[in-house]
Amino acid sequence: LVLIITPIKRRTKKLAFHKFIYLFTRLFLATLFGIKTIRQNTANERFEKPAVIIANHQSFADILLLLSTTPKVVMVTNSWVWNSPFFGWVVKYADFHHAADGYETLAERVKERISECYSVVVFPEGTRSRGGSMHRFQGGAFRIATRAGAPIVPVTIDGSYRLMEAQGFWIRPATVRVTIHPPVPTADLSREQVRSLPDQVRDTIVSV
Repeated sequence: LVLIITPIKRRTKKLAFHKFIYLFTRLFLATLFGIKTIRQNTANERFEKPAVIIANHQSFADILLLLSTTPKVVMVTNSWVWNSPFFGWVVKYADFHHAADGYETLAERVKERISECYSVVVFPEGTRSRGGSMHRFQGGAFRIATRAGAPIVPVTIDGSYRLMEAQGFWIRPATVRVTIHPPVPTADLSREQVRSLPDQVRDTIVSV
């Protein structure tokens, strides 16, 4: 509400809002009793250039983990988050995207966010998995990345299902490991290479 009534440029307001989300999620995760977050970033990825972040999805905690990775990030969310009376206004003001909008609309909006130097998080499984398992990756996220001309940064989240059940919000003591892998370029790929991207990225995420 303070940002809405503050007479500054809209882009400046949005960046301030994203920085607040980033700092809040990092502080929240750091102060949870019995929770240990291990972050591995061997490629030293700083997200100075925008990318499409592809991650596996084990629980609601994954959203907090990825929002605490970099300030300039938005997400493609499902209908539950988008229509939530608590989270809905937050994600809409933050320019997150609704998965139900369809491929064409999402592709154009993601391209717009990329042009504004924001990275975009997509969970290509389409739903949260259970017990640390991983569903098959759907191809839409990868077509969106190639259309936007952005590299894909695979991220492995391991152990968040112990922290929070797939359909629950009760937080339990756990160790969660977040591994950021080297970017996968999407420019000038053949049709066959585009078709193989989901399996290639999934194999990278599973490899940890």
